[in-house]
Amino acid sequence: MRQGARARQAKQKARINAYNELAGQSERERVGRAQIVIPNGPRLGAKVIEVEGLKKHMGDKLLIEDLSFSLPPGGIVGVIGPNGAGKTTLFRMLTGQEEPDSGIIEYGDTVKLAYVDQSRDDLKDGETVWEAISGGAEVIELGDAKMNSRAYCGAFNFKGGDQQKKVSLLSGASATGSTWPGC
Repeated sequence: MRQGARARQAKQKARINAYNELAGQSERERVGRAQIVIPNGPRLGAKVIEVEGLKKHMGDKLLIEDLSFSLPPGGIVGVIGPNGAGKTTLFRMLTGQEEPDSGIIEYGDTVKLAYVDQSRDDLKDGETVWEAISGGAEVIELGDAKMNSRAYCGAFNFKGGDQQKKVSLLSGASATGSTWPGC
């Protein structure tokens, strides 16, 4: 084996070890460093999500045709595509909010889905940003960790007076996507 190949292999092993170490930490250990904390779920079996032959139309437009995949435990998936390609529709089908035209979606016995929708339909215009994110609680539970709700809002760049702004005053760009944790 050439020296360059050995160095690449060593780097790959180091990255895997660093990931395993991070994944093994509890939320309590990570909450001080991370902006978004996703609590560890229950131990997964061999089957997480299996999709076979999924098909979906929206009116005359075919969004998804013959989609099949299997998500393994610990798998990380990115769904990329232009507007209108069917990304949200796929997630709505995976979460049971929408039915496929055909195909099968199966989950492992220990799988519990969590989904954060980017729409703002559930936001109340009269609430402040802090109220919308925290539900009015001074402390937010993040798995086995607890965090002050104002500090949590600050982790999403809603600092000081921004937390007291009414939701109705936020622009669409500010209130959607990754910077708006309450929707």
